[in-house]
Amino acid sequence: MDKQQQNHSASFFRYELVCLAAMTGVPGMSLPAVAQTVVTQSLQVSRASGVATLEHLRNAEVDKALDSLGTAADAIKNLHPTEDEGIAAAAGGLFRAMNQLDEGERFDLLYKWTMPNDSRKTVRLLTTVVPQVAPPKAFARIIGERPRDETFAVSSVGDIRGLFCSGWILVKAADSIGRLRRLTTELEKLTEDKVPNANTLLVLAQLADTRRDEAKVKASLEQREKRLSDSLNEKATGGEATAIIDPSDIAVAAAASTVESHRSISESMFKSLVEQTLSGAAVRWRSFLRLSHATAVQLARGESGAEAIRQNRLKYWVPTSGATSTLHHLGKTDPSWLVHEDHILHLAGSRNDVLFFRYPLTGEFEFRCESQEGGRFTTDGGLVYGGLQFEALGRTDQLTIWDADIAHSVVKPCPFVRHEDRPTFNRMSIRSNADQAILTANMHPMWFDPASTASGSPWVGLRSFEERRPMFRNLVITGKPVIPREVRMSDGDDLRGWLSSFFGESQPAFAIGSTASPLSPQPDWAVKSGVITAEKVEPGKGVNSQSLLHYQRPLLDGESVSYEFEHKPDEVFVHPALGRMAFLIEPGGVQVHWMTSGGFEWTGLPADNRLLEPLSRRGPRPLPLKESEWNAVTLARADGKVTLTLNDEVIYQRAVDFGGDHSFGFYRDRTKSAAKIRNVVMTGDWPETLPADALENPAVTVDLVAN
Repeated sequence: MDKQQQNHSASFFRYELVCLAAMTGVPGMSLPAVAQTVVTQSLQVSRASGVATLEHLRNAEVDKALDSLGTAADAIKNLHPTEDEGIAAAAGGLFRAMNQLDEGERFDLLYKWTMPNDSRKTVRLLTTVVPQVAPPKAFARIIGERPRDETFAVSSVGDIRGLFCSGWILVKAADSIGRLRRLTTELEKLTEDKVPNANTLLVLAQLADTRRDEAKVKASLEQREKRLSDSLNEKATGGEATAIIDPSDIAVAAAASTVESHRSISESMFKSLVEQTLSGAAVRWRSFLRLSHATAVQLARGESGAEAIRQNRLKYWVPTSGATSTLHHLGKTDPSWLVHEDHILHLAGSRNDVLFFRYPLTGEFEFRCESQEGGRFTTDGGLVYGGLQFEALGRTDQLTIWDADIAHSVVKPCPFVRHEDRPTFNRMSIRSNADQAILTANMHPMWFDPASTASGSPWVGLRSFEERRPMFRNLVITGKPVIPREVRMSDGDDLRGWLSSFFGESQPAFAIGSTASPLSPQPDWAVKSGVITAEKVEPGKGVNSQSLLHYQRPLLDGESVSYEFEHKPDEVFVHPALGRMAFLIEPGGVQVHWMTSGGFEWTGLPADNRLLEPLSRRGPRPLPLKESEWNAVTLARADGKVTLTLNDEVIYQRAVDFGGDHSFGFYRDRTKSAAKIRNVVMTGDWPETLPADALENPAVTVDLVAN
């Protein structure tokens, strides 16, 4: 990529730096009690309709699913601070189902659902985020469909991925079957009659029309842009304003990004929408809107394409997120990290985002950087090492240490961190030697970890939480770091670097005195003397049978994990997993399972789904499983494929054709079996010493991959 393209691809990052430097803190806003009551009632209605919609979709009743989702659309007027409509999965599932229909059927269903009738005098619209992680198309066979690339399509508006807009789907279907002009004429009349939502759908129809009246569309967009801007100015000057966002503005901003001549307005609208969230509106949407704003900026100013915003350009860092199955069905935003001139910015994400260094590091070394704290955006950057996460805050004069699950924590006084109204930088470091790993805050030692404990997860990481937006700079690695030939992931008595929270499970606290957010009285997963165990539970109402313990850092191409598990039929059994795909090793062969979100699963897959892939099977029949003994398994990634080996026999190989975090894990049906695992070891095609460019500049980048 030449210098000019690099400059354009960095346009959004420079723009963010300017905004960050210019903004100071403002007090938050809250809704009055009466408004909160209205919000609660509307959310109850929308959640119930979301559940009903998914049930109809599981029964292949698309028309009834639309009717149920219509109840939610009628209840949701704005996006509120406490919103959790419970409809993200329902909308994602509806889009998936409608995507299997031809354009004419899709138009007819949505036209009837959308346009006013005798009992409803409004144009009905629904805009929401949707789940974005999809299973391989082969799983279509489980729900009785033919595998196609569109089987598990994720709803998007142009390049704004993960957004469902019923109006946009309608106008695009109308355009495909030659009904767009007629629909536009109807909407013009409804707009003249001031029918609610008619103008929004009219603008969407005009943006979808390649023969649009550009001046008229521009005037409509500028009017919306001014209204958003005026609302922000009203807040800034202390005027009365409610902390809400109109979802129709999100839909219009996204649709405007599809038209080159209106992308600057799209950018401005998304910027204002992000600002609205900083005043307390639709906080759960903040990360999504930030990423949408970045996409709009890239479309308007860059030359490397919108996908550049989602690409990781850091050569030696790997992004991951500790999102749970619940966050997935709520439409979580994937972690996004931007880099420019050796500054790394966490732009957006969900829950517990970490940027891990590519190689494990032990020996005599120091990793240090400067991380942000304070400011209007709630920057709050932290470090990770030894399976623990560290965050020192000047506004509280405290250092907090979490486990990977962020379920247990230790809090210590830390008066050494600066805090100001504007974001300020503090120096953080990890110092490692033969005896211990030490965290320092502005050169003051704050936490001491025995080297033997930290070695189970020797990954340096940069940390951010949910919608926070820290920046890191001046990354340096000094000393004599050692890249170990293997990482022993289960030695000792701590599950350092392991997450048990994906399905709401738990593990013991990592240190004496840890405060906990207990998920159950008895930990679901534990380790003692290097043996990981999990107990069987009794089936019952409300008990999720799916169980997952997964490692915090993704497994990359060229890496593998080996382990031993005890196998007692119908008593003790566990299966390897990569991301949300589990490989069910059974005497008759391997089947694959896609981990679902239970009752809120948008794909239509049942919780107990399993798929037979005969072409992926390898090795002998039956499999060389040893009953009532320890069995050795290796899961390896190479050349875009995952290969399973059982007791020195290759038994399965398939492509890694699914997204999400590709972390290694252990999966089981917790109502059918306990688990017993030992000698978990990760190896990789890691160099023996750190590459020269990583020592010179840990934040070195690579060129963008062309779309």
